[in-house]
Amino acid sequence: MAGTILGIGAVVALLSFIAFAFRQGTKVEPDRDRRTEDWPRITLGGS
Repeated sequence: MAGTILGIGAVVALLSFIAFAFRQGTKVEPDRDRRTEDWPRITLGGS
């Protein structure tokens, strides 16, 4: 039972992260260089 809950939680977290990353990517899409520089900060939790 706990494994199923953990699996669902992992899927939800992954989907929410993908949605967040997609929003961040589209927001700064015209400036590709800046988007590339922002990725390390996004993946490390930002500052």
